Amino acid sequence: MLPAQHRLRHRRDFARVYQQGTSFHSPWLVLWVCPQTVGTETRIGIVVGSKVSKKAVQRNRIKRQLRVLCRQLLPLLVSGWDVVLVARAAAVGQQSGQFLPELKQLVARAGLFHARN
Repeated sequence: MLPAQHRLRHRRDFARVYQQGTSFHSPWLVLWVCPQTVGTETRIGIVVGSKVSKKAVQRNRIKRQLRVLCRQLLPLLVSGWDVVLVARAAAVGQQSGQFLPELKQLVARAGLFHARN
């Protein structure tokens, strides 16, 4: 699990990121980012919809893999952003090691890495 202060939980927060944020696309993932209105910690929400897979086991596996990767990248991210990570249907069956370069590329394109990285 991500630490509680780094989790995006409420529907209104997800809606704000989708409405006011910017998206960055890749074959397996979509990254939505939006500056926070309050708070200083970067918060992350992970979405794997039923269109990705009808099987909950597959959706939960993808969410677990993405949570682990987000936990690894969290110390490298700048503060003050809300991030929503959406899995695409092509993500089904991929290994977590395959997600990491793609996720790093999306985060770099969004400009969320600290300047020293």
